[in-house]
Amino acid sequence: MTPRPTPRPRRPHTRPREHTCTVRCVREPLHSAIAARLCRRVRSGEDQVGDHLPSEAELCAEFSTSRRGLPC
Repeated sequence: MTPRPTPRPRRPHTRPREHTCTVRCVREPLHSAIAARLCRRVRSGEDQVGDHLPSEAELCAEFSTSRRGLPC
């Protein structure tokens, strides 16, 4: 019987941060990137304070992720 290969450790689903670095890409968790983008929308005036957030289904479609990747 052959020994089972050691499974690789799971890495969290991440997306690259916006950066100008060309040497190595620093990554942040996907849920943090989504939360930061939602905050930027409010600060830029695209969304107003007091407006409803998009539904989970809309956020999943916009960010091409599952519900697990969304911030709580």
